[in-house]
Amino acid sequence: MKRRFVAFAYVSVCIGLCAALGATFAAAIQPHLLQPEYALTDRLIVRLKSAPVAVVQDVSAAALISGKATAIAQSTVRVARDAQTEHRQKTTARLQVLTTESLTPLRTMGDGSHVIRLSRRMSANEVQAIIKRISPDPEVLEVLPDRLFFPQATPSDPQYVNQWNLGQANGINMLGAWDITTGSSSVVIAILDTGMRPHEDMAGRWIGGYDFVSLAERSNDSDLRDADPTDPGDWVTAAEAAVGQPLAGCPVTDSRWHGTAMAGVIGANANNGLGIAGINWSSKLLPLRVVGKCGGYESDIIDGMRWAVGLPLPGVPANVNKAQVLNISLAALGACSALMQSAIDAVNTKGVAIIVAAGNNNGAQAINYSPGNCAGVINVGAVDNNGGLPSYANFGSVITLSAPGGVGTGVTAISTTMNAGTTIPAADIYTQVVGTSVAAAHVTGVASLMLSLKPALLPTQIRDLLKFRTRTFPNAVVSGSATNCNQSLCGVGIVDAMSSLTATSTFQTRVPQVIANTSGLGLRSDGILFGWSGTGAPVQRTDISGVTRVAVGYDHTLALRADNTLWAWGNNGSG
Repeated sequence: MKRRFVAFAYVSVCIGLCAALGATFAAAIQPHLLQPEYALTDRLIVRLKSAPVAVVQDVSAAALISGKATAIAQSTVRVARDAQTEHRQKTTARLQVLTTESLTPLRTMGDGSHVIRLSRRMSANEVQAIIKRISPDPEVLEVLPDRLFFPQATPSDPQYVNQWNLGQANGINMLGAWDITTGSSSVVIAILDTGMRPHEDMAGRWIGGYDFVSLAERSNDSDLRDADPTDPGDWVTAAEAAVGQPLAGCPVTDSRWHGTAMAGVIGANANNGLGIAGINWSSKLLPLRVVGKCGGYESDIIDGMRWAVGLPLPGVPANVNKAQVLNISLAALGACSALMQSAIDAVNTKGVAIIVAAGNNNGAQAINYSPGNCAGVINVGAVDNNGGLPSYANFGSVITLSAPGGVGTGVTAISTTMNAGTTIPAADIYTQVVGTSVAAAHVTGVASLMLSLKPALLPTQIRDLLKFRTRTFPNAVVSGSATNCNQSLCGVGIVDAMSSLTATSTFQTRVPQVIANTSGLGLRSDGILFGWSGTGAPVQRTDISGVTRVAVGYDHTLALRADNTLWAWGNNGSG
């Protein structure tokens, strides 16, 4: 029997002036113009021109116990780690000469960049002034502020409701999709968020994971980085948010359990007589805790992304549960940093898709929020229960597609798993949330089902199979929504699980082709076409993508796309 929903409310933290913070924070100022004090950073990321000191991983505890780690291997790790520490200290000391601001070396990232702590959180202008002073160092490639990213979902008054978001009329059409697959236990879904709670409706689903929160004031579990990704709660008290404190200006809030909420949408167990049904009933969930009290640092998130797919990190044991898809329901104001783009590229190169939230900033332009404005991600916007654009949701041309994010309270929001604790963990409960975070979780769930059918799908293939099988935006205004969605605001359409899985089940892996008629044409395995003539270099065709097969005549070409549309060009009179 379904359990009743227990009343539970908390304030969600968003970047900028958050739509969900109520009248106190939802001022008339445009959210994309200013950052509140709590979103300011006290860290820098220093990228170096020279090859970084070799990245090493800790010898795992299991290897030590089994005796597989030799004294030589352990000595090698220690030597490399000492070299990294020395390099970081020397770099910081050299930069310290260039500024009066106190610089403290913290750690080395997976790509060799150094994280340096400032004496306090500073305004964007103050940080840029320091960056300007230390950037001329001859070994420095780039200095970036270590931005804080924030969850993008908002809870509302919980009560038992039907999961309209999974239905055919206004949801993602899961009923028919589950007849195709309910997931594969060999697929691993990484959830980069606040960590996990061992909720009753996720029994047997969590696997491995890591806690990447690297600052004591934000970690709330006293042990910083370790192999325990459990969410201890991220509440902020008035005393912690007072002037002069490390979390000064942060909204006073109860614990949010955001990672557990995303996990419920993606993968809550089904047919177990409890709570809700997730989208994927079988795949494993890899919890990566990258957000603590009042947000998470960009450097911690990037390290979590790299580790999730098996890339090495200094001081962190290797991940033996490599993910096939990443869910990042977080956002920060600003352009896509080179460091974030580099991490996304590295993850994509591993063949792993990244699903991100467009952001909740009172309807701001999504182009202004990272990582949704980076290349190589599937950026998800939100629709309400009528298929319209909610007032909280960011919008714009960088959004790939949309999914249910809900609106308001009760039956129009999204039901998911939660914890009753307002500070430390308490009982397992169910609640409702709204936001682009939960919209992204829907798409991650569908993508994981696609991978359950075809594990070798590339990120671009997953993107195309999702995009080309969406449901058209309805006229939602006539049903009570404030604004209709269209492709310039909300992406190509609303994700349709059954249609995407049907297309996936018959999808044939693209075989690279090179063909020639009066000119040359090359089809890459990711569906990108290149053309050339004579002795000229191949040039990518930007007017067409998602191509599965090409054929040519004497002076004309046919291209079949993943959406089954046929494109033709050239001189048809020649063949």
